[in-house]
Amino acid sequence: MGAKKSSSLLKTIVSLAKSLGELNHRSFLLKEELKALHLQGKEDSAFLKKRTGNTARRADHRGALKDHVEYLAHMQCLAKQELEQVERLSFEIEQQMGEIMRSLSDSLARSGHASRGPVIAIPLSSSRSLSPSS
Repeated sequence: MGAKKSSSLLKTIVSLAKSLGELNHRSFLLKEELKALHLQGKEDSAFLKKRTGNTARRADHRGALKDHVEYLAHMQCLAKQELEQVERLSFEIEQQMGEIMRSLSDSLARSGHASRGPVIAIPLSSSRSLSPSS
């Protein structure tokens, strides 16, 4: 493999790593949003279950709060879907990076430019247990 191709592959790895970092950050933000939505929905639902006087104003307030709880549930569903997509993309990028790094390592070994020591594989996300089928 030529030096230009190796350089191009390294640039691809750097670009993928940047994308992976952005996806991991988005994943963190989505998890925080899900926690907040869950907590807010729980609080609103608990308030709806309280026995309060049935004045017209309270009934309007309860109706609006019920609509808000439904909205929060919908937003939570959308956030979960987005989180699943982000995690799937992260997994795919990690796989692609692994393939590129194996290709580079193999080509370096074949060309005699390999380092003197063994190649140490660094897991990209050892904490994630996402399978490609999920």
